[in-house]
Amino acid sequence: MTSLVKHSYEGATQEGLGGFLAGVGKGLVGTVTMPVIGVLDLAAETAAALRESSGRGGRAPGRVREPRAGGAGAGPLQRYCARAAHGARLLHALARRERLVAYRPVRGAPHDIRALLTDTHLRIVTCKHDAPHVVMETHLR
Repeated sequence: MTSLVKHSYEGATQEGLGGFLAGVGKGLVGTVTMPVIGVLDLAAETAAALRESSGRGGRAPGRVREPRAGGAGAGPLQRYCARAAHGARLLHALARRERLVAYRPVRGAPHDIRALLTDTHLRIVTCKHDAPHVVMETHLR
């Protein structure tokens, strides 16, 4: 409303009746467009704030624990077991497509020997240099 009065007064004082009518037109346009501009500005600022807050540095958070042993299609969901999850990760690192049955560390440092029992094999593995290496492998026939 202020825009209507302001533009009408300024137009009348500067140009008379023609300026008054032009001021009324400008005031009506301003009265309608200013609230629309305010709403659009609010929406734009809100979208910008959401975009900035959802970025979170551009990287995913690190894992808290290893993935559950078994995976999709391995039967009913079992209770989480850190030892079995570690064995499943070790089996995955060996690039074997078998189902883990049991995992047990046999000897700690410096030998670092582990036993992996799958649905088809028993493997004795060493992990001295981070990469697992199969020491012994027996098929379960």
